[in-house]
Amino acid sequence: MDVGRTLLFVPGDRPDRIGKALGGDADAVAVDLEDAVAPEAKDSARALAADALIARGQRGTGEGGPRVFVRVNALDTPEAAADLPAVLRLLGRARLDGLIVPKVRSAEQLTELSARLDRAESDAGTAPGALSLLPVIESAAGVLAAAAVAASGPRVDTLVFGTLDLAAELGVRPGPDGRELLHARSQLVLATRAAGLPGPLDGPHAALDDEGGLLRSTRAARDLGFTGRVVLHPRQVAPVREAFAPTRAEIGRARDVLAAHREASGRGAGAVRLDDGTFVDAPVVARARAVLREAGEPDGAAAPASGPAAESAAAPGAESPATAAPAPRARLPLDGITVVAVEQAVAAPFATRQLADLGARVIKVERPDGGDFARGYDQVVHGTSSAFLWLNRGKESVRLDLKDPGALAELHLLLERADALVANLAPDALARLGLTAAALRERHPELIVCAISGYAPDGPLAGKKAYDALVQAEAGVMSLTGTAEAPAKVGVSVADIAAGSHAFSGVLAAIRHRDVTGEALPVEVSLFDALTEWMAHPLYYTLYGGRAPVPMGTSHPAIAPYGTFTAADGASLLIAVQNEREWARLCTDVLEAAPLAADERFSSNTARVAHRAALDAELASRIGAYPSVTLTGRLDAAGIAWGRMTAVADLPSHPELARQGRWMDTPVPGGTVRTLRPPGTPGGRSAEGGALPALGAHTASVLAELHAAEGES
Repeated sequence: MDVGRTLLFVPGDRPDRIGKALGGDADAVAVDLEDAVAPEAKDSARALAADALIARGQRGTGEGGPRVFVRVNALDTPEAAADLPAVLRLLGRARLDGLIVPKVRSAEQLTELSARLDRAESDAGTAPGALSLLPVIESAAGVLAAAAVAASGPRVDTLVFGTLDLAAELGVRPGPDGRELLHARSQLVLATRAAGLPGPLDGPHAALDDEGGLLRSTRAARDLGFTGRVVLHPRQVAPVREAFAPTRAEIGRARDVLAAHREASGRGAGAVRLDDGTFVDAPVVARARAVLREAGEPDGAAAPASGPAAESAAAPGAESPATAAPAPRARLPLDGITVVAVEQAVAAPFATRQLADLGARVIKVERPDGGDFARGYDQVVHGTSSAFLWLNRGKESVRLDLKDPGALAELHLLLERADALVANLAPDALARLGLTAAALRERHPELIVCAISGYAPDGPLAGKKAYDALVQAEAGVMSLTGTAEAPAKVGVSVADIAAGSHAFSGVLAAIRHRDVTGEALPVEVSLFDALTEWMAHPLYYTLYGGRAPVPMGTSHPAIAPYGTFTAADGASLLIAVQNEREWARLCTDVLEAAPLAADERFSSNTARVAHRAALDAELASRIGAYPSVTLTGRLDAAGIAWGRMTAVADLPSHPELARQGRWMDTPVPGGTVRTLRPPGTPGGRSAEGGALPALGAHTASVLAELHAAEGES
């Protein structure tokens, strides 16, 4: 029976950890009575472990929980003589799936143990063969006997590789690439596969804080044919499981293989070649199905894993409609473009989310300790920040500590295969990391580098902190917002949004330029420059007119009436009159106040602006006499523009947002929520179903893909 990708070891004398492990995410749990327990604590560990497993069994683990193993001491030791009776007494009283047997040197050891288990199962009234065995191969004799051990009987699930003991016995010095034990690793893979078992489990990565080393060694084991590994802490479970999962490249390749196979089957052809010349035969199809099955995709779900049944299923014409692939999505404008985002907060994430909406693959690099700090702005979306939801759907999250040279090297591997880097770290931080456009030009000549900063990196405020509200103040926006008595900031992050919008269009233009000319031009955007572009109208009005506009709340500085009025039912309506014809209709048709249209104070727009206070008072009294439903009906009939002052709480039910196709479902950690589709995309097409990434959710798969590609190049 398949153990899974992760086998979590917990000390037998720690019932608290046993309980947590059994309720965790590991595929299997090993309660360790050997190395994790001091010699003087062996007796108490047996009792504590038994009590913990019995208590857990009484509460019920269900078949969906992790498989439960106990690692006993080496069979030729006195400790094992005490372990086995204690463990076998658990039969029928607790969930126990098998034993992990350390330091196995021969098949005969397992034959004797299996006979003892046969008797114990019979005495306990449990099913024959219920207990599996996981032999640990950790000696030279064990490696040479691995084939016999793997084939010693039906109880053996697979082999476990004990790297540390073997390295010590052989006198080798373990290195970062593990090559000193390569021969032994390959022996275990051959032994398990020859016996018809899943690939072996690798030993643990003992450095718990070395996630990079964990991922590298796990990927290397996977490439050799290992199917899982021992983990020593719950935080190692997710990275290891992800590292053993198929990469995006493998999944795409498998889809191509099955698509070619379906096409050949449909026209009665016995074989087909891919565009790269690969011959697609039954083993290739079977492997493709296995990859998709591991990825949870329909093409692999119903396919047999191996053997004659797989070959039959792979034969031309044998595929059933139930395994047909889903219809491919429509091509998006940025399909095939890869963007690496070293980003946080709003400006850069807004730019890259728009790139992702158009089909770009966006790989978001986040710091290990908490990631993008926008994750912590609030927790209102199933524990996720609403700002993070807005800015990061459809991205892949890779956790890298860029202060670490190894992690920075991984980033450069990403950049080698990327079209663009978008970053909004401080300019001095980019320089320290060597991530400025100038520093990257020689190493990655085709890479478009987009740097977003608060102020221009070569300007007098280059080192100044620049949050959105601060830039609104510096750029003059607050001087025009609110009223003269109470200036205000815009209610959304307008400086960040402006910078993100210009970065988005700048990257698109740079991609187009590079594709036409071969030249990768850098893109620099500052929040201040972006927002002063949006301030150009009042800036020019002041610069060339000699007089600055003043903040007017919801009113217009040069048009009247133009502002907010309250109806009899309390509804706030913003009414905007653009010309004399509309003014006359407002007075006569809407307000039934023809004399008001003839009032000299209001005879022209210039006059109305000059007498704005009197005009607003006249209109407020008349508008306040009518309910909003009457006013809006008359305004529409008269062709006068108006808008309702909508509260944010009422915005989701706005009829414009309620129309078909405006919302889409977005998976988030903890559930699925509705999010708005992006406006203005070509043909109305955008990426569908892009999930919000958990921190580091794609670290293992992305880095595995990189190293696989590096090995092929």
